[in-house]
Amino acid sequence: MLLTEDERIYLGSLIHTGKVAAHKRLHAEILLKADISDLGKKWLDRPISEAFGISTRTVE
Repeated sequence: MLLTEDERIYLGSLIHTGKVAAHKRLHAEILLKADISDLGKKWLDRPISEAFGISTRTVE
């Protein structure tokens, strides 16, 4: 997934805001890890699923 700078900023704000639903925060973290842009983490599905203790289908 290729995220724009604005998308990364928005997702980062979701993670660092204390009043966000857990599932929304988790999905924001997954998207940031999967970001393949120059500023992204470029993680693959399996390492993401292992890091968060979720299935790879959730990541896909």
